[in-house]
Amino acid sequence: MSDQDQKEKDLSVPSGTTGTQFSSSSGMGASSGNSSVQSRIDSSDMLRIGGPGRLPRWPIMTSPPQDVDQELCDAVIDIVISHMTSSRMDWRAIQFCTRATQGHTPTTADTTLLIKCSFEGHRDALVSILDTLLMVLPETGYSGRVEIIDLQAIQGIITFVPILSREQEEGWEDTLALVIEALGQTGVDWRQVFAANRGYFKDVSKPTVIVKAPEVILGHPQMNQLRAQLADRRFDLEIMNTRGLWGLFSSLHDIVLRERINASLGWPFPPDYHGMGLSIGRNQHETSCFGGYLKVRHGEAESTLGITCYHGVRYDSDGRTNEGIQSCGAAGLSWPCQSPSQQDIEIILNGHLEKVNKPTPPNTAPHIMARMERKRQESTKKVEEIRSFNPFIGNVVAVSGWRNRQVGTGLGAPLVFVDWACIELCKERCPNPTNDIVDFGEELPEESVPHWKTSKPTVDSVAEMPPANIVVFKRGRTTGVTAGELGGICSEAHRIPGLPASLHHRAYVVYLCPDMKPFGLPGDPGAWCLDGNGDVVGQLVGGDTTDGTGLLIPFSVIIDDMELKLGLKPGSLSLP
Repeated sequence: MSDQDQKEKDLSVPSGTTGTQFSSSSGMGASSGNSSVQSRIDSSDMLRIGGPGRLPRWPIMTSPPQDVDQELCDAVIDIVISHMTSSRMDWRAIQFCTRATQGHTPTTADTTLLIKCSFEGHRDALVSILDTLLMVLPETGYSGRVEIIDLQAIQGIITFVPILSREQEEGWEDTLALVIEALGQTGVDWRQVFAANRGYFKDVSKPTVIVKAPEVILGHPQMNQLRAQLADRRFDLEIMNTRGLWGLFSSLHDIVLRERINASLGWPFPPDYHGMGLSIGRNQHETSCFGGYLKVRHGEAESTLGITCYHGVRYDSDGRTNEGIQSCGAAGLSWPCQSPSQQDIEIILNGHLEKVNKPTPPNTAPHIMARMERKRQESTKKVEEIRSFNPFIGNVVAVSGWRNRQVGTGLGAPLVFVDWACIELCKERCPNPTNDIVDFGEELPEESVPHWKTSKPTVDSVAEMPPANIVVFKRGRTTGVTAGELGGICSEAHRIPGLPASLHHRAYVVYLCPDMKPFGLPGDPGAWCLDGNGDVVGQLVGGDTTDGTGLLIPFSVIIDDMELKLGLKPGSLSLP
């Protein structure tokens, strides 16, 4: 293969944002090289080096370069290939792009010459090559950044289930108290604290206390003191921003994410069956998903309720909330609810309208024109079906609001926020309410299939909250069927008017496992989380796009709270 064939000039990678340092460090190693190198480049990461100056910190978004001359690109890449080849470096790709930390607007200073290669046994040589490039490339007129990254580090730093020593496990509650006290002294409205292992891959990951808080906390001297205190306990400290948070523990406009719809919506929209994971909502402002069905016994009578998240249906058609319901929940409501949600219908409708209105290019070959016309007619038919479809599924009759419940019965049981909404279903839309899981195993990524141990067709049991480190599964509106590893309790700060400012609450964190895909994304809250036996463990209520983690609330807690709020006797709610 020629050098020209090997050049990677693919500029169609996702757009992103830039940056400032957000995490405390990469945690991947110490500097290497002489003082000349250290004054010019960032070599603090064992699997990623670059310069001039500091590299943007994870999470990083990559986008096409801004205003880079193609002739200059060719000349610079030729120089890099020459140096890499003469040094016998095993490189995979060389490309121009914009590389920047998520959360800020990129500038021309973020233009990056990205070199992907293997660092194994060659890191010092790569530092030397980088030092040379930083001296040579400015003479060509290139004034951007150079970054060399190991192939194992391309996907960024990942959050793994914590692997703690016995001492760290036994002292975790003291460590948590130390962190929360330090955060309280900053006066910053932090959101989450939990333990995890962080690294490019599991074998090099390190026990880390993750704090999700606004950017301003980085400059607070209390964080430097906390970092030293945690180091004594053999923990790293990483501060992530809160922009990626979604669901119960975030604000509606904290993130702007292009909505995606999973193929589980089906076509046409199911008129007589409504399954787990389909989208649901009251308006265009927020979309959740349908978790499943619960049977209600009222004396001799039985009925069926659909279950989703309160925070997914709290806004009316004008985007307003009832503050009383927001704080304590309500029963006896009559809120029209639809599925698919209004937002999803608009997304699908607009996609087909684009095909209907797409002009035929001039001089199109007759057979291509005929094919385009067939597709146009198919889209026209689907537009008519969408516009004639009645998405009304029933009324939301009760919601939790931000209600507190205990996980267990003891005084030491941690508080959690429950987040549920009950929908009185329209029988015409849901004549056969079934929590169908017959195809879960078929939809799972290959790496997760061995953890799905059941062949039963429906969810028929509520599981007790299991110990940490079991694999859980869910079907969501956005991401479909995914698997994750259930971790321990994550401390959450969520301010409620009238309650102490220092009060913190908890949910269970779900880590990526084992395919490294996000457990959930916006649009997925409400999904029921199942264990490998197909029994429901909890309900997904939130997460973070930054690290792909999810948050769930124990399902037994939700059922208890529903019965309390609806005035039902214990045991009145069960699975169909």
